[in-house]
Amino acid sequence: MRRFFKSLVILSAQVLIGCGGQLQDSGKVLSYEEAQKEYLQGIDELAAGNFEDAVQIFTHLSRGQRYIKYTPLAKLRLGDTYYFQDRFDEAITAYQNFIDTSESDPNLHYAYFKIGDCRFQKIPGEFFLIPPPEQKDQRLMQSALKAIDNFLEKFPNSPHAIEASKMRDSALNLVFKHELSVISFYESREKGAAVALRIEGLFETYKESYAIEELHVKLAKSYISAGEVAKTIKICQNYKDLFPAGKYSGEIAEILKFAALTQKENEK
Repeated sequence: MRRFFKSLVILSAQVLIGCGGQLQDSGKVLSYEEAQKEYLQGIDELAAGNFEDAVQIFTHLSRGQRYIKYTPLAKLRLGDTYYFQDRFDEAITAYQNFIDTSESDPNLHYAYFKIGDCRFQKIPGEFFLIPPPEQKDQRLMQSALKAIDNFLEKFPNSPHAIEASKMRDSALNLVFKHELSVISFYESREKGAAVALRIEGLFETYKESYAIEELHVKLAKSYISAGEVAKTIKICQNYKDLFPAGKYSGEIAEILKFAALTQKENEK
């Protein structure tokens, strides 16, 4: 995936349409032609993996006047350079700087996408190893989902929308795996109320979680163990409507049968 974006960065150097002007930094004045030359030099350094040199070049160019084409381009390439070094916080800052100073730029969609990408990349690969599931902090995943959703909402037709959707699916899978781990933790300690609250919150926050059969079964069990008969019957009926041939149909039928009998007993 990183190689794909590197190719994208290099190709972007072929489309350089700018206006005349001069770039000033610390007393040094660059003509349009010199700025173009320096930008292409930065692209070469980036492609060669000379990241520190690329950072220096793009930082210099990014301080130019806004009307110079290479100024916003340099901000994007600065973000890309940090991205390829896994310096995601610095990359996010560079991309956000581009967004804040380039409101009508046609490359806005790319900057928003890369912010979501950076936040997704920040989710550690060892997330499920340490610490115990009930202690894990989900803020990185939530931050990634928020950034990706923001991009998809603003730029649904972006060429990066498909890739962003795949990242979103991956992030959601992480959220759901995490939540199932926490729910299992509470179940092992017979904390039915905590199980119910966790699943209800998941359903409210992520509509996609309705597609997870196991969550409906766990919620039904937590309700019936707490004597919440009406809620048990409702969630069982919802399961039957959503999953007419679900793999937990037999279990749901037994819970529903028990809930109906309990309801009759309570009505006497």
